Amino acid sequence: MTTSHLKIIVLKSLDKKAMSGYDLVKDIHSFTQHWKPSFGSIYPMLKDLHKTGLVEVDQVGRKKVYSITKKGRQAVKDISKSRDQIYEMTMDSLKNLELICDKKEIEFIHNLHASKKQVGVYKYILENNIYFLDNAYM
Repeated sequence: MTTSHLKIIVLKSLDKKAMSGYDLVKDIHSFTQHWKPSFGSIYPMLKDLHKTGLVEVDQVGRKKVYSITKKGRQAVKDISKSRDQIYEMTMDSLKNLELICDKKEIEFIHNLHASKKQVGVYKYILENNIYFLDNAYM
């Protein structure tokens, strides 16, 4: 997973509630059910998010608790809007591929489209849409 994906996940997690770095790692692991970010990636990224004003930090006892700022919430909204636009563009491109594909490829596209609500396929399309569109059927 790239740093930018991790930043988005962290901001979305903090949009739900304020958490420590340790709690973020647990929350992300629970959410993904297969991936656990390292503390070596979480803490420097939280420091960067704090520097850019997307999160704020409070000292609670020995723990630093991070919470999302108004600027961070706006970033989450902007990212979600962009993600939705990318998804729609990808689906439109897949529909256009039907015009130049044979029956087997059309079945694949229909199955992919029918599965769009499944998280794995949705994530795959969003993360790989440029590669997929540039290299599909070439």
